[in-house]
Amino acid sequence: NNEVIQKVSLSTNEFGSFTGSFDIPEEGLNGRYQIKKQGDWNGVAIQVEEYKRPNFYIKYDTLNQSYTLGKPIAVKGKAVAYAGSNISDAEVTYTVKRSTYFPYVWRAGRNPMPYTTTVAIAEGTTTTAADGSFSITFIPKEDATVNKALWPVYSYTINSKITDITGE
Repeated sequence: NNEVIQKVSLSTNEFGSFTGSFDIPEEGLNGRYQIKKQGDWNGVAIQVEEYKRPNFYIKYDTLNQSYTLGKPIAVKGKAVAYAGSNISDAEVTYTVKRSTYFPYVWRAGRNPMPYTTTVAIAEGTTTTAADGSFSITFIPKEDATVNKALWPVYSYTINSKITDITGE
């Protein structure tokens, strides 16, 4: 908020450098702080953010079979506390995104490759079971705007967020 938090008097050494320390108040706001030398408009910016170590993580099962476009895929995962216990009754929010790639550039001939973007094809919520497990089911769809003669390859990414009953 463009307020001076603290002033420190320092002396330079024979090389013109100086060292010192200061404390950022605990009741202060997170965000961008600046350290400036008096009379100088330039300074060094530092970013202060609050960090809370998570108590659990998401572990997905390894996909070990081949899949077909248009047929449902069930991806299974588990919410596990770092202490080893399972996270039950937690809300799982997810989004499935499709990206299109063209690894066979020679298939295009003299034509340019089509421009494609990453598209969300499914989203939803589910809840973890008593053992912390959950399942996300989606149908992998192809991009109808892409010429099949270019042999497109599709990649699907699942972004998920789990919120336990305490709100973490």
